Amino acid sequence: MIKRRLSVYLPFVEPLRQIYPRCTAIDLGCGRGEWLELLQKNGFEAHGVDLDDGMLAACTELGLTVTRQEAIGHLKSLDDNSQCIVSGFHFAEHILFADLRVLIAEALRVLKPGGLLILETPNPENLLVGACTFYMDPTHLRPLPPSLLRFLLEASGFEIVAVRRLHPDDDFVERAEREGWPPGIVEILGAPRDYAIVARRP
Repeated sequence: MIKRRLSVYLPFVEPLRQIYPRCTAIDLGCGRGEWLELLQKNGFEAHGVDLDDGMLAACTELGLTVTRQEAIGHLKSLDDNSQCIVSGFHFAEHILFADLRVLIAEALRVLKPGGLLILETPNPENLLVGACTFYMDPTHLRPLPPSLLRFLLEASGFEIVAVRRLHPDDDFVERAEREGWPPGIVEILGAPRDYAIVARRP
């Protein structure tokens, strides 16, 4: 299921292989490595970073290249213009806003021209997410509204390629339509549970 969800990003990253013969990618908070697997399968040299030993062990069993290190520290260790992709799926909401600013600045530094930063995070436009389910993970710090993250990326020097609302609660929307709920209620309670911003280094 995770791989299927992550495959929506492949059309964004595949053109980079036409530009750069060697396409390197770094995934921050790589977890069990589903995105790393997809990248490898599609011709990218993918490297993951995480602090969870269990997750890293799962990646190693799959033959994936991973490092146990804090994400910003790892980014700071990379050379300028060295990566085609920097990604973080459900990562940004776990760090302080000041650290997110540093992370975005470092991503801009390490990306090659035209390289992509992909950040996916819970969508607080969905009232249930913003008021309740976001806090089911005690390591979450605060929700990031799409307009705030977009502004931060643009102010940091990125060009926005896409803002995608993801993973709608289809059962909820179907029930609301069947029962004739007002559209405004459906937009608030049935908004997609996650969103992603794909941003490009000019």
